[in-house]
Amino acid sequence: MIERALERHSTLLFGASTLLLVVIYLIVGGIYRPQNLDDGWTLSALYQYSVHGIEQDKIFGATLASEGQDGVFHFAKIQAFIYGAFLNVVGWTQSAGHAVSTLFVGLGALAWGIIAQRLTDRRRLAITTVILLLFSEPFFGPANQSRPEALTFFFASAAFALYLHDRPFLSGLSIGLAFEVHPAGLFAGLYVASAFFAKANKTGLRELLFSRPTARLLLGSLLGVSAYLLLHAEALSTLLETFSQSNAGISNFLIYYFFKAKYFRHIPELIFFVIMLAVFVRGRHWKDAQPLVWLLVVTGSSLLVLHRGSIHYVLYLYAPLMLISLWVADRYKKLYLTSALCLAFFIAQYGAVYYLNRSYSFDSYSAAVREAVPNDNLTVVGTSNDWFIFQERSFYAYTYGSAAFNAVAPSAFYLIRNDSPYASFPKDRFYENIDRTFRCSKLSAFALGGEKVQIDRCER
Repeated sequence: MIERALERHSTLLFGASTLLLVVIYLIVGGIYRPQNLDDGWTLSALYQYSVHGIEQDKIFGATLASEGQDGVFHFAKIQAFIYGAFLNVVGWTQSAGHAVSTLFVGLGALAWGIIAQRLTDRRRLAITTVILLLFSEPFFGPANQSRPEALTFFFASAAFALYLHDRPFLSGLSIGLAFEVHPAGLFAGLYVASAFFAKANKTGLRELLFSRPTARLLLGSLLGVSAYLLLHAEALSTLLETFSQSNAGISNFLIYYFFKAKYFRHIPELIFFVIMLAVFVRGRHWKDAQPLVWLLVVTGSSLLVLHRGSIHYVLYLYAPLMLISLWVADRYKKLYLTSALCLAFFIAQYGAVYYLNRSYSFDSYSAAVREAVPNDNLTVVGTSNDWFIFQERSFYAYTYGSAAFNAVAPSAFYLIRNDSPYASFPKDRFYENIDRTFRCSKLSAFALGGEKVQIDRCER
């Protein structure tokens, strides 16, 4: 009865969902992750390369010995070109970076709508997939950060959609572009491989392997790889070390997302996916949806080799899981009810985010810090996002290790001590090193939006 009522008002449901989605992105986006470490980290690297032609990171100490990619030395020059084309016009601000990321996350989600339509031939399922993906945190997060995931996921999704629509050359090229932006772009290859095996299951592996479409796919991939080689020729000698560093750890991203997130807030999603997959298997639906089975198996194989506990990679598997789950719901004529329940869950979470972070304003924080720090040529040392305030000045972030910072630190600088309740900066040991190595005197202090900030002048 509920399903029929929702179906009768499906147009209204889709319209209201879209409007609410826009409102949430506008209101919650700016306070979703206050003082997020990655915004300043990523955009500073793109800025240094786009504006000054500097490839390696000199601001955050993110060399291969740490957990960074060393600016754009190994990856992300294409991201610098694309983001730079926009940000060089409107300004290298945090909100502008988020706007570009939101654009590419949206395009990636639309690509999955095209993918869903192609794999299932169900228009309402395709539309629902796009809406729920954009409501989900694995998509909302990258849209409101300036990390590489937004652009990488777009290229990966485009590669998949292009292959399904018989554009193998462009698909292969997109695989190479996705990898250049970030190593996780290899998921583009997994997406396309799943479609390849699903097609081979019908036509025969040998026949497909030696076909013209496969030759075009390989040619496009070769062109994409060539683009990487041209952009990063000097980085090839340390590329293997980069992969080794990226794959460090004992956990994978799904375990981190479902079991290590604050408040265990993603457990309901895990239960939802498990139930839907159980129904899929119990009903022997793999006979009716082999492309979806190949998609799940091939992309799921990444869990065997990628051992990095980072929630940022979840969206690459979240999209296939959501698509299969909605396929099951539609098969049992529960698509609208399932969608309504998912929307209620997502909306409740964003309501909680707004309540917890409603007093935070990065614009107010920036104005207060800019006024408190003397306007001279002295170097500034602060949080990741303090870079947005002082991008034209000499600046270092807390992410430096003690020895590395002591080696590059000037004889005098301003230190922004931020006791923030919103984020766990790697600051305590950094402060200890500063107080042990430098003489610091307090210039001013203020409290704003729950953050206690002190400005010091430090000298060797």
